[in-house]
Amino acid sequence: MAYAVLAGVPAMTMRGGVSDEDAAVSRLPERELVLVLAPSLGDDRAQACVSRTLALLRLSREALTRKDGLAVLEVLARQPGAIGESARLAKSRVYIKWSIPPRREA
Repeated sequence: MAYAVLAGVPAMTMRGGVSDEDAAVSRLPERELVLVLAPSLGDDRAQACVSRTLALLRLSREALTRKDGLAVLEVLARQPGAIGESARLAKSRVYIKWSIPPRREA
């Protein structure tokens, strides 16, 4: 969904509150993807799913961005059964988590 320039704010494409620019540059530990899937799939199965999908998409574990993380979850969300359901739920959680800026200590 594209947003027009409003009150001097540059136009950007938004995905779940995360701009393309922020999603592309924000680094993401692989473990974070595993942790959002683990409550419903278990740690070992979540790790296996993330690892296989990273290999399928030819993404580096060391250089993941939020955009890459969303791509991994999107591929998993298309899977049938518990994996797909878990990935769809995980996508909604990360959209919310990543759309809220981190707290900065005063």
